[in-house]
Amino acid sequence: MILTNVIPRITNLVNQLLRLKNLPANQLSILPDDPLIDAGLSSTDVVKLVFLVEAEFQLEFQSNVISPAHFHCIQSIANLIQHLDHPQSTTTTIIDRRS
Repeated sequence: MILTNVIPRITNLVNQLLRLKNLPANQLSILPDDPLIDAGLSSTDVVKLVFLVEAEFQLEFQSNVISPAHFHCIQSIANLIQHLDHPQSTTTTIIDRRS
């Protein structure tokens, strides 16, 4: 699987969730390092985002990485996804690719 445009794709998913909240247009812009909770997502929205990211990138996160640290902002999610590009890593596998 080739991962391209990771940050724009995650940003699009976040914006989809924000639009559902009927926020004013000026609140719909989010930068990669902006905390998702501060942008207007609830903890329930972040759980929804986990599923959206898994579907978008055709992967499944192991439960031990679904944490506030990994889903704090768009950049932290992108960093987690980019782990797929480093299979030689000696750390515990944190992402499984879906068949």
